[in-house]
Amino acid sequence: IKRIIFDIDNTLITDVAFDPYVNNAFIRYGVTPKVKEFQDNCDLYEKRYGKYNKELYAQFYSEVLNEKLDTIWVNILLDELKNCIPKYHNLNRVLDSLSDYELVLLSNYFKESQMNRLKNMGIDHYFKEYYGDDIVKPNKEAYMMALGHHAPYECVMVGDNRLLDVIVPRDLGLKTIYINDKDTLIDGMTLRSVEELSPKIIRKLR
Repeated sequence: IKRIIFDIDNTLITDVAFDPYVNNAFIRYGVTPKVKEFQDNCDLYEKRYGKYNKELYAQFYSEVLNEKLDTIWVNILLDELKNCIPKYHNLNRVLDSLSDYELVLLSNYFKESQMNRLKNMGIDHYFKEYYGDDIVKPNKEAYMMALGHHAPYECVMVGDNRLLDVIVPRDLGLKTIYINDKDTLIDGMTLRSVEELSPKIIRKLR
């Protein structure tokens, strides 16, 4: 194994609620908060556009929320989300132990937002590259970009989504680690938390 590819939400960042930050962004922008409608349309945005672009994002949410939004609103939202992180975590120890591997990120959202969140957690410096805003999972190209110069069998995808982080990457030849404390894969490596990850676990992958 040469490279470990991490998802972010519900993998590296867990036990957080987005709603207060989304609510604050609407208030700061000066429109009525429509938090539930915002959350309900996140998947539709990805299906429609397949990438994260501020102009498209503002245009899409203007349409579905029936509000006049622009990139200023997007910037306010991303500024709010940088604080959407857990109060406590033990990831520095885990990531230090994996320093012999290339660590990168593959997450479906704006790089600016996700990296600011990891920076506020003090773990952004562990990761060599970020993928997932130019083209999102489950598009094959997203995983191929995240491989860098490595072959699929030399890389591990670590994430909490059975389809995006296990089934699709496994079909492409990557090894996978499923992060889930309630659902266990029959034929794969499952951990309750990314904090259980270690070089010993990586060496067990076949």
